[in-house]
Amino acid sequence: MEKHQHSTFKLQSKAACPNGWLQNQGNCYAYIEKMMTWADAEVDCQSYGRGVHLASILNQKECSIVAKYILAQQKTRTDVWIGLYDPLQVSCFHIACS
Repeated sequence: MEKHQHSTFKLQSKAACPNGWLQNQGNCYAYIEKMMTWADAEVDCQSYGRGVHLASILNQKECSIVAKYILAQQKTRTDVWIGLYDPLQVSCFHIACS
């Protein structure tokens, strides 16, 4: 059974981000409040344009910035989908933002 959650995605952009999106370090982030599976969330992200994917959080600073943005966007606190990045390819993921 796949879990349904909201999604957060990232677009690399040198131009200004669309209205309501978070811009940080050349990336644009959007929180989409629509319940869907991870696979559907990734497809939905890609529908926003070339190079748009679920957000992959690559460091603690990015994690903190995106987490604050998500909390500010949410009407009720729920889990969200993000992309996964595993540089060692060990398939073990743990996200802890402070």
